[in-house]
Parts: sequence; structure tokens; C-alpha cells
Amino acid sequence: MQSGYSAQWSAEGRDDLGLMHTMGANTVRTYHALGYETQSKYDHGKFLDRAGDAGLHVIAGYETQMICKDFNCYDAWKAATLAAYDQGFLKDGKWHPSVSMLSLMEEPDDLNFQGSTAAECNDKTPNMCWLRAIISAMDGVLAAENEKNIDGAASGVNMTVAWSMSEHDSYDGKITKSIGIYGFYDLMKGIEDPAQIANYKPQNDVKQAYLTRWVNGVNSQADWTFISGKILPSYAQFEPRPWFISGYSTNINQDDVSWKKDTLAMDTLATTSSFLGVAIRGLSRQYQYGAAYKDGLFALGKKTANIQSTESVCREDVNTHFQDCKKHIVNCLCAQVELGQNRAETVAGVWKGKVSGPGVCFNYGNELCPGVEASQEATVV
Repeated sequence: MQSGYSAQWSAEGRDDLGLMHTMGANTVRTYHALGYETQSKYDHGKFLDRAGDAGLHVIAGYETQMICKDFNCYDAWKAATLAAYDQGFLKDGKWHPSVSMLSLMEEPDDLNFQGSTAAECNDKTPNMCWLRAIISAMDGVLAAENEKNIDGAASGVNMTVAWSMSEHDSYDGKITKSIGIYGFYDLMKGIEDPAQIANYKPQNDVKQAYLTRWVNGVNSQADWTFISGKILPSYAQFEPRPWFISGYSTNINQDDVSWKKDTLAMDTLATTSSFLGVAIRGLSRQYQYGAAYKDGLFALGKKTANIQSTESVCREDVNTHFQDCKKHIVNCLCAQVELGQNRAETVAGVWKGKVSGPGVCFNYGNELCPGVEASQEATVV
């Protein structure tokens, strides 16, 4: 979301945000929008402005691996929220109007934080540790809002966490070997008595925030039939709380007919129930994870987009705040066609959109898509 990356998402560049809208999406989810870049020079406001112009809501994610000593995340999440306000998340004394939801953590059941390890839960239940992390993080965000006199509920900014697909039991053993449901249940119960269940005493009204702003989220690396079968039969107990698929893998071994059927089923259910919809992971492949990582609707082509590179953009260590700054090539996007699969075209068809934009290259000249290998994703010095 740094403005230095605008070559990827601005209307003058590859225009990823415009492409999403053209495909029929109404929301973009980002994973490391808050907490990963703490200095005010990392302006995020231009991204939020462009998302609004493109008709997209933004689900802004916090960097999960922040300092969370003994699974108390209050200080880090409060500080990350206050820093984000200086980076463009605050507009006219409120949350930026493009922000519709805050994703506080990615797969908190992994207990994947800085300053704490899963081993520290050996004398407790893991459930207590992830509940303390979630509730304290929510408390920290509310503290930041209160410090700036922001009414998050009035701003329409909801909160969520993205539970993993791992099987777990609920804290009290009443739910066993479930996916997602254990987390929904734990938080619903834990928010009623956080001191007893999570060993945490909130400083702010987390219960009211849960009742008015919480959305349940779960990631899925399996097809819709599987994940809906795990969630829907047991979900009535959490209503009217809505839920959504917070990260739906494109790396599912389905042909386009099955992929279309599942995408259509999700889209239809979202109009008739407490299910809000699906965030598909992700727009393009993440080559840093190697050739085996296939998630992404698009691959990178072998030519650059309208603007050939980003500005000098920085990754910041969450502990030391050391900045690693580079420029990066911005390649055009190829609608993936692999093993008879074209996820981008299929999704756009279901969402009554089309795959079109200045950054889409399809096939050109003698160059075919998909394009560059990980080693070819050059960095500009």
C-alpha cells in the first residue's frame, strides 16, 4: 500500500485496483497494511483514495508477527493503529472511507507472533493464548480509536481474524476437530469473560465492539463443498454475526467447470444468508515462495507494465525497524492458463465482469504467458 508501489495499483501504472473492479470485485484485502511500515513517510492514503475511486472497499490487515509478549498484543496493535493514522488511514477525523474492515491477525491459531512462542502455552491451553492475543489486539485498536476520538462503529469499520484450516477443539472441549468453528466459538465465549477464559482484562469495551463490528473469517485451501460442509451446518449459533472466506486458495485441483460452479455457489449464498462472500488469494502469484506456490489469479508476463518500476520502497523489520529499500520491476499480468485452468476469466464471468486493463498482457508477439520465473523477477538497483 506504500505510495511508492503506485506503479502496481495506480490508474497511471498497472492499475491492479482498476483491474479488480473491472473483473467484478467490490473489495480488496491486503495482508500487511498496518504494523509492517511504522514511519509516517510510508503514505498509504493514495492507495486508499485509488481504491475508493475504483469502487473497492479495503480489508486492511495487520502484520501478525509483531511483538506480542506472553500473547498480550495490546501495545503493538495500538501503536500500529496510531502509526497508520499518520500514514493516510485517517481522513477528516475518521477512518478513511475506503476502509471497511480490519483483519487483526492471519491464522492466530498458529500462535505465530514475535516475543512469544507456542511452547509458552505448554502450561496452558493454546486456546487461552490465541484468545488473549486476539482480545488484547482488539483492545489496542479500540484504545487508538479512543485516543483520536474516532467512533469505529459509526465509521462502518468492522473487525475480523482469519482462522486457518487446521483442525482444533474449542477451549472447553464442546467442539472437537473442527475447522473455523472452534475459533468462532472461542471468541464468542471468551469475549463474555476474557479475564477468566483468556487471562486478560480489557481496558476498553471489547464486548460492544464484538457485538457491533465483528465478522468471522476462515481461510480455505480446499474447495467450497468441503469448507462449506465444515462451517454451514454449525453456523446458526453465531448469527447474526456474519462470516466470510478470508482467503480462498486458487491452487485447488479443479477444472474451470468445477471452479465456476463453486464460485457461483459462493456468490449466490452471499445474497441470501449471513455469508458475506469470498476473498480470493491472490491477484498474482508470489514468486518469492518458489515454483511450487501456485496461488494467484495471474502470473507475471515477460514485459513491463506502463510504469516500468516502483519507486524505492522499504520493508521494515518489526523488531529493529531496520529498512531494506529497493526498486522493483513491475511486470504485466497474464491471465493464468495452466493445466486447462483460467481462474481469472472464470471468476470475472461469475462476477459479471471481464479481464481487461492496461496491465494485462495475455499473449503478445512471440512471448507467451505465463511469464517470468522467480529468478527473472528483477530488482532495479
